[in-house]
Amino acid sequence: MFKHTSNTLLTISACLVICSNGAWAGTVTGVTSAAALGADDFIDWGQIGPEGTTVTTPSVYLSNNGQVGLFGSVGGGDLMNLVQGSGWNGNFNPGDNLLWNQGNNENIAIQPFTAPLYGFGANIEADFYGPFTATVTAYDLSFNVIGIFSENGDANTNGDGSAIFIGLKDTKKEIAFASFDVVDSYGNAFGEDFAINTLLLNTTGQGIPEPGSVAMLVGMGLTGASLLTRKRSSRK
Repeated sequence: MFKHTSNTLLTISACLVICSNGAWAGTVTGVTSAAALGADDFIDWGQIGPEGTTVTTPSVYLSNNGQVGLFGSVGGGDLMNLVQGSGWNGNFNPGDNLLWNQGNNENIAIQPFTAPLYGFGANIEADFYGPFTATVTAYDLSFNVIGIFSENGDANTNGDGSAIFIGLKDTKKEIAFASFDVVDSYGNAFGEDFAINTLLLNTTGQGIPEPGSVAMLVGMGLTGASLLTRKRSSRK
């Protein structure tokens, strides 16, 4: 099972390059707040273990309501859990449990097993201070891209919960795979070094508008000054 699923994550990685400009059904829209997502479940990354615990790809998650699935780094890299204000000095809420890709330049992805999702989202922040662009992508069971949404953010040390929220929601229950990506001001060379906090899930369709009532937002640009430093605390 795990061998097959690991290959699934690699297939998503390939699709990010090949399929990201393709068309989709138009039932998916980007969201920029937890309220807009209408979440009814969540995945707390504190379940990984004490702060600084490393997990391999793929690893199993259990949501608050008992949903089961896999999470990992697209490409197979290890992930680590950190805590805002301890191992991570950014602008999540103090004490937030975070999932960090360890700067391996790979997207973070989830694959729900219990059932496809209506929506997903999380607060997200680049590791390097300054402006960045975050992108979320949703796929159906056939690896078709059914939605992409990008949002600009600013990484800082405020620790005030101002990290941007980004997600996707669907009028149909068809999100079978989901991924998060970040590009910071250093571009491709140092992009995709980021963390997300508690992953919110919409599993029942609550708060989902009728098809055609909202527009898909795609490809927001990135501008801003170069980043100066990193927020992740040094760990031994």
